[in-house]
Amino acid sequence: MIALARSGKAAEDGYYEKYRANLEKRVKEQEGVLSENRYTEYARAVLACKAIGIDPSDIGGYDLVKSSGRF
Repeated sequence: MIALARSGKAAEDGYYEKYRANLEKRVKEQEGVLSENRYTEYARAVLACKAIGIDPSDIGGYDLVKSSGRF
């Protein structure tokens, strides 16, 4: 996601929106916990959101930035 956003090439229509929807679905299903032992999951999600202009502090009602510092 980050590489595509930074490449300057156009993504498919709705690609970034689909990423957000999938991330939001995952976050909600897992009640805000992306991983119990792979803390880089939060970093990846936050960086991807930032790269495509999405606010990672409100994904499905969860703050991924704050969650990344909870471990």
